[in-house]
Amino acid sequence: MKISKLFLAISLIAISFATQAQVGIGTNSPVASAKLDVSSTNQGFLPPRMTYAQKMAINNPAVGLILWCTNCGTKGEMQVYNGSAWTNFSGSAATTPAGVDGSPTNVVAVAGIGKATISFDISSTSNNFVPYEYTVTSIPGDITGNVTVFYPMEANGSITLTGLTNGTNYTFKVSLQSQGLTIASASSNSVTPNTVNQTWQASNLDVTTYRDGTPIPQVSNPSDWAGLTTGAWCYYNNDPANGAIYGKLYNWYAVAGIHDNDPSTPNKILAPTGYHIPNQQDWNNLADNYGGANVAGGKIKEVGTTHWNSPNTNATNESGFTGLPGGMLYNGQFYNIEKVGNWWSSDAYNNSYSKFRQLNFDNGVLINSNTANISGFSVRCIQD
Repeated sequence: MKISKLFLAISLIAISFATQAQVGIGTNSPVASAKLDVSSTNQGFLPPRMTYAQKMAINNPAVGLILWCTNCGTKGEMQVYNGSAWTNFSGSAATTPAGVDGSPTNVVAVAGIGKATISFDISSTSNNFVPYEYTVTSIPGDITGNVTVFYPMEANGSITLTGLTNGTNYTFKVSLQSQGLTIASASSNSVTPNTVNQTWQASNLDVTTYRDGTPIPQVSNPSDWAGLTTGAWCYYNNDPANGAIYGKLYNWYAVAGIHDNDPSTPNKILAPTGYHIPNQQDWNNLADNYGGANVAGGKIKEVGTTHWNSPNTNATNESGFTGLPGGMLYNGQFYNIEKVGNWWSSDAYNNSYSKFRQLNFDNGVLINSNTANISGFSVRCIQD
């Protein structure tokens, strides 16, 4: 009987709460604009109390969520979530546990191609040399990266997270492990990595003139290439059959359009109309479009072993670039046909060396390096 009466009382209270427009506690006349009106002259309102770590473990906090952080600041702090960050009741940034230096703040993300660069400031009062270890985490995906910041020589940190999915919106949090706590930042701004549209020629360059029709000399004696300071081309092993498959090998002077030794003469243009020789950014974009340099090589190599030596590691050619191993002319010798492909960049490294990209038969990396301008490499043009 007692259980039945108790159940009935609870039911009546529940029905009363569900049917009333307002709920009053300590008052029979709740304020009309309040859903809940608590009246007392000798007691207060006690919100949920929790530690900083417990607060940061709340999944997807609702806008307006209120709590008391028991170890934030020096004596605890009432905090509210505003939809993107925890603040105090004055609207300022919520404090972290007292005595924790190195807290990450002001997290800013900038999107790239399949990646994002995340930068942040460091809140610290330490005057001593301190290495802070931070973890950056993507939301969604939980892709992480770690960075060490040496305070006070560095007052901020930065890291680039790769492996992000193009077209997906991401935010990022930065966390610091300190004094047994995980001090996490508010979420960064939202960014969306995207690809860069590129149209490459389907095969290596195979021309004998500059764009305006000026001839490019064919220099067949490999030992003569060491003394060249103007543009030249040749076939690998001086065999036109190789040219039919792999195109011609050019020195960098041809890439730069240097056709004579008169410095007052304007340089020519090697690429056909509507195209240009790729610069470093063009090559970087190609790599980033296909997951970064460490994996992009396989995605731009021709599949199989018709032209590449076995095992032609990781070759998928999903890019359609169809990179071929045309070898090279280097230090007066021909090397590595069917093993290595090299393509010039239009960017110089110094007065004697320039940048190029390389593919190999035994890995899937797109290598970025530099070599002497007198070397003979393949050229692949990209649309303007």
